Amino acid sequence: MGFWHTGYMDHHETTGLDDCRAVLMEPIVYPCKRCGENFQLPDDLRTHCFEKHPAQKPVLYVHGKELGNKPYRVTQHIAQSDIIVTNCDHVFFNDKEMTIDAICRELSRLSWDTCRIKLQKEDVVVEFALNFCIASPEDIRGIEEQFEEMVAKHRLDTCVIDEFIAATKKYKTAIGYCDGICAYLYGIMAKERMPGSLTDHPQYVGKYNKAVEQMAGYERPLAKVVSGLIGFHFNHFAETVCLVSNKTRAGQTAIRYQEWIQENMTESWSVHGSDASLMRTESLLVDRNTKKITHWMTQPLENLFGKEDKIESFLKDNLEQYDAVKVQMLLCKMYQMANNVNNGASRHAKSLRNQIGPIGKWAEAQIGKDFQFANGKV
Repeated sequence: MGFWHTGYMDHHETTGLDDCRAVLMEPIVYPCKRCGENFQLPDDLRTHCFEKHPAQKPVLYVHGKELGNKPYRVTQHIAQSDIIVTNCDHVFFNDKEMTIDAICRELSRLSWDTCRIKLQKEDVVVEFALNFCIASPEDIRGIEEQFEEMVAKHRLDTCVIDEFIAATKKYKTAIGYCDGICAYLYGIMAKERMPGSLTDHPQYVGKYNKAVEQMAGYERPLAKVVSGLIGFHFNHFAETVCLVSNKTRAGQTAIRYQEWIQENMTESWSVHGSDASLMRTESLLVDRNTKKITHWMTQPLENLFGKEDKIESFLKDNLEQYDAVKVQMLLCKMYQMANNVNNGASRHAKSLRNQIGPIGKWAEAQIGKDFQFANGKV
């Protein structure tokens, strides 16, 4: 548990008749700028261009991420190697055309500002907005010191969070870091249905998503642990491993789930390699259900024999669907090891077969294996 617990031309010719003129008009044509072919209707030209000359829009990558329509929040300094532009003829920085090198120099000077980058490829123009909010090291440390003071109170409620917010207002450049921590704490209160929660239980998902969004880009252990716990809750095991490796219980458990999904029968995961500092941070922030799941999942399966009824009871205890998936995967593996197929392993695998992605495929594979076992084919 956590610390709280076109155009046209006219041609005129004289006919020789008094006061009479004949106006001869050439047909209007719409030429294709790419190949020179002419069309009588603009719709025909558009169809031609779409089919024969499909436009590839310019693409902008910053810090390895492809930018889209939403403003991109920059929390780390940008170097020239951090920017990649593809399929582009002209680049504009705040409406001024520049080279990529010049734009990189401009961006590297920014720490708290908003700018616009426009990329052009022939007739295709794409614009991007970058919001710079690069925190100073001093403000980052200030936020983390206040976090330590908050958790030292060993309780979690809205008053504690309000005090934390008030104490961190002076660390303005790290406001996103603070917002991410608070969003997670509000999410925990909603998830655990704690008294005084300002957020209804189903809305904890939105708080979790906001926390990840706000803390993205902060290369700090606290940010990684929070994002890792959230990724683990949503069963994004690979993402969790990328954030915390095997240095926390959530990371170790995510590795084990990954190996099950990949049908790695050797179970080469290990609880070794933990980082004491990260483990402490995780222990301050982990929710009740995640703590139970990681406790079971960091033990050999044979150590859990005899605890099936306890884990089954936990599964029925008003669990969120994301956590229920993890518990059912555990029970499926336990029953398989105990040769309890029909009444145990298959029951849970069938409940998971409709899961989207790798977990659903894994469940289907377990059903097939259990059928073969029950019929003496393995």
